[in-house]
Amino acid sequence: MITNERQYRSTKATVKRFEQTLDQLSSRGEEDPRVQQAMRAGIESESEILHAQLVDYEKFKSGNVREFTIDSFSDLADALILARVASRMTQRQLADELGLKEQQIQHYEATRYQSASFARLAEILQALEVNVKINLTLPGSESESEDSRQMETNQVPPQSIPVNVLYS
Repeated sequence: MITNERQYRSTKATVKRFEQTLDQLSSRGEEDPRVQQAMRAGIESESEILHAQLVDYEKFKSGNVREFTIDSFSDLADALILARVASRMTQRQLADELGLKEQQIQHYEATRYQSASFARLAEILQALEVNVKINLTLPGSESESEDSRQMETNQVPPQSIPVNVLYS
């Protein structure tokens, strides 16, 4: 996942180098065709992954994404980073808003907020002006299909609390 402009520029440059390497592979004839095909497949695969990351970053940076869902608590850190990008805030701007050094935000994002306290996460959400909806499914609740049917009729199963985290 691309988290800042520096990574964005670096990823774009890498994709461009991959494209140039693919062009050069076509003109080289000295390698075994199987080796050349394996090299091509590896470069194309990596290039597709990086291209998808560029598209995702551009989509969030454009501000067109106003709401998205994460599937688990472990995705919260990436969601915070994407929310910052979608808010068009740099790491420095977020740090200034929170009265922190930019390096602290860089550290939080690099470590996926592992060392951030619950209070700090709440401050970050507030600084980003992010609204959060959390639905929890408790152990022993009815089957997923039953939960889905009840949710469709706006009935909350007795052992569940309304599982999505939405950012807008």
